[in-house]
Amino acid sequence: LIALRFAAGLFTGSDFGIQPGFFGERIFVVFTMFASFILLSMTLSKIVVLFNQIGQENVDHGEMMLQFKDFMNKGGVPFSLQQKVRRYLEFQYKSRKELQTRRFEMLDKLSPWLRKEVTVHLNRPVLTLHPFFREMPAELLPHACVIASSVLCAPGDVVLQTGQTQQSMYFLVRGKLQVLPGKRVLTESGAVRMPTAIILDAPNFICAEALFRPQWAAPYTVVCISHCELLRLPKNAFDRLQLEFP
Repeated sequence: LIALRFAAGLFTGSDFGIQPGFFGERIFVVFTMFASFILLSMTLSKIVVLFNQIGQENVDHGEMMLQFKDFMNKGGVPFSLQQKVRRYLEFQYKSRKELQTRRFEMLDKLSPWLRKEVTVHLNRPVLTLHPFFREMPAELLPHACVIASSVLCAPGDVVLQTGQTQQSMYFLVRGKLQVLPGKRVLTESGAVRMPTAIILDAPNFICAEALFRPQWAAPYTVVCISHCELLRLPKNAFDRLQLEFP
């Protein structure tokens, strides 16, 4: 206990309880006190730098929000639309702190081959939700993973509308989508009613037919009901991939 109190006193600068008795102990005490001072200074400097970085990110985000607010006020943007923009920017900021959107920036810093390997690792579990990609040859699937790109959407964003010619397949990575069938249903009594909307939770996919048909018009409307991350697979890139690997 005496030795523990002595060691604690050296590192905290409090009362030692005992004093060094000969020359070697005095040298050890002086050296340990300097070492503890340096160690404490380095620890405090790292804490200060960390809080400064957090504060700077908050300041930058606040300035961006004010700039958007001034821009929308001068442009006469309706208040409801301003609220949607504000919520989306808040989501972007939160996602960036959670490394959900910063990964795109980090991937750009990698070499082309490393970027491809990481992208394949991230996109393979999503693409293989569909049976076509699940049964795709192992040497071809990585190329399909690379041509897919991420899209971030805000609540209320319309992904596609009924009757719209669609040239991409979408995989739902995060969030929820609402699918609104466009065709009316005729009941037995002769009344016309709209079909019930369908809620899709992640992981899922939509518009698979767009990849395999020359012209495909969406029979439904898809709306985001939460902040969503979609993986978009364009038909033109998919067709080029089929020509490269017939």
